[in-house]
Amino acid sequence: MKSFIKIAVFILFFIAFVFPQSVAAKEEIDISVQYGIDGKVQIGKGFPMEITLTNKGEDLSGDLVIYSNPNYRSEGNIVVPIELPTGEEKVVNVSIPGQVENYYSNPQSSKNSLIRFYKGGWKDGEEIKGAMGKKVNPSFFPENRLVLGVLSDSPDSLNYLKLSKYNAESIELITLKEDDIPNDATGLEMFDVLLINDFNLSTVSTEKQHALKNWVRSGGHLMLGSTPGLSQQLGELQNLSLLHIDDQTSFDDLKFFATAENENNPSFSQVDIMTGEVSEHTKVVYADHSLPMVMNKSFGLGEVTQFSFNVGSETLATWELYPAWWEDILQKTVDKFTNGQQYMMEELSDQFGNIVNSFPSSFLPVTALIVLFSVYLILLIPGLYFLLKRLDKRENSWWIIPSVAIIVSVVIFLVGAKNRIAGSQTSDVSILSIDDAGIASGYGAVSILTNSGGEYPLNISPRGFNPFPLTTDYNYDELNLNHAMVEKGQEHTKITFNNVEYWSIRSAIGAIPSIDTGKLVADLKVDNQKLVGTINSALSMDIEEAFLLSGSNAYSLGEIKAGAPTEVSVNTEKSDIPLSAPRSDAANSIYQGAASGMYGQSAPDNKESLDEWKKQELLRMMLAYEIHQQNLNQPLIVGFSTDSIISIEMDKKQSNSGSQTLITQAVDITSSFEGDFTLTEEKLQTAISILEGVNADIIHNGLPEGENLLVVEPGKYQITYQLPEQMKINNVSIHKLQVKLSQEDTAFSIFNVEKGEFLPLEDRSMVFEENAHEFLAEDGSIVLSFEKSGSSNPEVRVPAVSLEGEYKK
Repeated sequence: MKSFIKIAVFILFFIAFVFPQSVAAKEEIDISVQYGIDGKVQIGKGFPMEITLTNKGEDLSGDLVIYSNPNYRSEGNIVVPIELPTGEEKVVNVSIPGQVENYYSNPQSSKNSLIRFYKGGWKDGEEIKGAMGKKVNPSFFPENRLVLGVLSDSPDSLNYLKLSKYNAESIELITLKEDDIPNDATGLEMFDVLLINDFNLSTVSTEKQHALKNWVRSGGHLMLGSTPGLSQQLGELQNLSLLHIDDQTSFDDLKFFATAENENNPSFSQVDIMTGEVSEHTKVVYADHSLPMVMNKSFGLGEVTQFSFNVGSETLATWELYPAWWEDILQKTVDKFTNGQQYMMEELSDQFGNIVNSFPSSFLPVTALIVLFSVYLILLIPGLYFLLKRLDKRENSWWIIPSVAIIVSVVIFLVGAKNRIAGSQTSDVSILSIDDAGIASGYGAVSILTNSGGEYPLNISPRGFNPFPLTTDYNYDELNLNHAMVEKGQEHTKITFNNVEYWSIRSAIGAIPSIDTGKLVADLKVDNQKLVGTINSALSMDIEEAFLLSGSNAYSLGEIKAGAPTEVSVNTEKSDIPLSAPRSDAANSIYQGAASGMYGQSAPDNKESLDEWKKQELLRMMLAYEIHQQNLNQPLIVGFSTDSIISIEMDKKQSNSGSQTLITQAVDITSSFEGDFTLTEEKLQTAISILEGVNADIIHNGLPEGENLLVVEPGKYQITYQLPEQMKINNVSIHKLQVKLSQEDTAFSIFNVEKGEFLPLEDRSMVFEENAHEFLAEDGSIVLSFEKSGSSNPEVRVPAVSLEGEYKK
């Protein structure tokens, strides 16, 4: 026995010596993560991630896969190709659309599973276990606070902003360096406002500059301080500048710095003011010495506010009332949802998904199926029985009846599923807002109804469209290859839906920051209550059905063909003169019963009503979520087109596709309106903001929907009524202002512009006649404030406002 063991051991040693075995090299990666800027992000918004990879093993080539779930309707994996030689460290900067806060507080979550590396690629490769360093969770900004990023070579000069507030909440001020600017606009979503002052942006990479521009067009708010040579410093963003600087002057008395909270006539040693030509369609927020001081303009869905001075100059930065002045500027120019900020994209995802996932083949041909089934039950079976009886062949019924049943079942199946059998179907919908340069911005959604199971890769364009997968079954599943994989390319985004079930729907939604679509050139005027003129279309698409929206009304404009003029002659409502910006209930004028609120959910009745239902829902969403240039305070032309701006390509058989695009464009309409007028709150643009209060919050704002109802927490609030853009303030003479209160338990005040103070409204109905003009500001606004105390009844009935006067040209 011992001899046998010795022989076996000798043989094993011999084999090992003669045939050496290869030993797999150790594969290990150390991973560390930096979230957002300084570890801070905003709930429900995209942010940048800096991932540091250290290879402690052999050379690696593969995919870094990052799990993201921006909200409870979106979930997917972002794929980044990586080459990582042995012993090297690589920093990967990637922008993700967000992460829900609950993920980090869930005890089942393992932060390691957020990021994984697959050698050879995610599809067929092997996962290499990464060693995470210290597990660091992101810090979430308080949801009602304004997040303001600063780009400046002297950021300390802007520290006064830390003392300012927005909607009675302190501002979250974040100082950025060049390296902090992401290469993708998605990573900038965490900022509500970006302020660039005394900073040379032209030295920043072109990719980062494009990201900043796309962020603005997707809804961001850019603020610019002015210094000599600003246009050159802005680089790719110079076309966003509102003031084309050609000279400068200085003043020591600037009355525009006076507000209700500040001294009436602030005095400075010297403040340098840049002068030059103001770009077209720019709104002057403040002027002094006949020069624009603060300007504002829309770009896409976003805005630019520019100051004609260096906002960080020592003279201003050391002025003790400067932070309070900034509070006034932020309230006048910035629009941030005070309630439900983190849920906006979740609601958009849910409602866009509801629309894009509705396919014609989802509706079974019920009538045809009933007829077939009735023929089978009533005619075929009894008829076959009597026929066989007459022929004396009833013994054949055992095979004839089952055969007929099988044939009828197959026919019923083919009738009901003919569209799905032919191939996979695609659908896309979008809402696009076109600016005065012919550039469109908005949101789009794509969907596929598969005709088989398995893997479905889709190449989605145009360039810049950022679709992210939707999910119908969210859970804390963390990174999972069953989730859709998102690979961003130069010209398109590739989304691969894995393990798709037979006859299933998969979809994605995202922002469309910038597409050159051309625009509508309108020469319209209202004469004698009739809208007349011409619309010349330089659009790249035909509009099958167009409307003009004003107030709560909609006027049909018919069809607008690309490259062709359209003559307009439409009677308008007497109460709708002068024409004004639309309210969110304007959809009811086109589609009776259309839900005007954000949470309206409906479904088409049948296949024939599907297209009209999609139009109705897109229009409702556009108005409810203000996916248009709402700050222009002008009427809108809206139109529907089946010419798709979204392309979906796949390597599987495709039977048909459907598209529906809603375009919007603000329009300037000349009015012959002259003489006496009466305006009520229905014709005035209304906005509400928070002045003060520890827990002040706007739970419901019914003003945009034509309601006079607010639901608020205890605090002090401000309501602003704005004249229509068509009414130039210099042509307006006010004779009478009436304010009627419908609620006794809430104290209201009105701002007297000339006295610079709020005056209490002591009676249920107050009429100002001789001094009515004292309450109308130079920007055409009337301001009321109220204080809500106690929480037993959070509802506030907004006062009814009536303004009478004369309009002279």
